[in-house]
Amino acid sequence: MTRALQGIFLSLLLSVSVAKANETPNTLREINLTAAAATAVIAALQDKINTGTARPDDIDPNKLKASYHAAYGRLANRDMASIQEAEARRIHEVMDRALEQVVTEFRPDILKGGQDAFVPAFFRAQLFTRFNDLIGDRYRAVVTNRRHELINGDSAPERVIGNAEILKQINEWLERGHMQPEMRSAGGISFGFWPMTITEPCMVCHQRNGLQQRIGQFGGATVIISNR
Repeated sequence: MTRALQGIFLSLLLSVSVAKANETPNTLREINLTAAAATAVIAALQDKINTGTARPDDIDPNKLKASYHAAYGRLANRDMASIQEAEARRIHEVMDRALEQVVTEFRPDILKGGQDAFVPAFFRAQLFTRFNDLIGDRYRAVVTNRRHELINGDSAPERVIGNAEILKQINEWLERGHMQPEMRSAGGISFGFWPMTITEPCMVCHQRNGLQQRIGQFGGATVIISNR
């Protein structure tokens, strides 16, 4: 191989490596953004759920998917249907199915309603459980928090994050209430951290569970890990 060809070959390898390095963080951000859009739709129904006035039409899967696609468009500033990237389209298809599964399973609870019958945090945790099952071992998305502010022990960091190096970093961010999104790599595995803040409905629910928090405070985080 001539020096010129070697140079071209190395440049191509470098380009592929850079593209791959950029692809994974972008994909993790896409998962978080898509889940945020789906959660926003459930959050918009909280008044109806809490007062027991949600109707079957409110939680029709097709209607909810249309609302969440619209929410995604507002958050991402682009139409979900116009996206051409294969991995992003795959994520959206899987999230669609996960949303439908969660709403179908918890339909009786949503329609019965009542205070805290079906809160956005619970929905997101369930959404990620279905998403992880459907996407296979390519990604793992979880919601977690520091131990003294956990309402559901099943979401404890050590129960939802298996990689010791990643767990150590996530625990560090959780314990100090780190409020900035982060994207890191550990042992060749990329992971993202997106903090959440306490809103008024969160605060009221948490107070009923013995937690004294204020609006705007750190309220846990979404963690997404790539296994690709």
